[in-house]
Amino acid sequence: MKKEATRPDNPNFLQQQARFDDIHLNKIGCYYIGCVMYATLLGKSPAGATGTVKNIWGQPLVDLSPAQAKVLQDLAWEAVTG
Repeated sequence: MKKEATRPDNPNFLQQQARFDDIHLNKIGCYYIGCVMYATLLGKSPAGATGTVKNIWGQPLVDLSPAQAKVLQDLAWEAVTG
């Protein structure tokens, strides 16, 4: 992820970093959607969740830094709570 894309004040964060193409999300976008689903279904902030998601064989699918994960978690919570 580009350094400036990890800044919460970057309004184009998701548009720049979360899409594989014009339609499909990449791994960052899928992590974000997972955070949104968590916040929506459980009514809790996803803040503090790990930035690493592993597949069924234990290999990382997404491996975000804590700072990158926090930005996505904060954006997801803001999207859910307004």
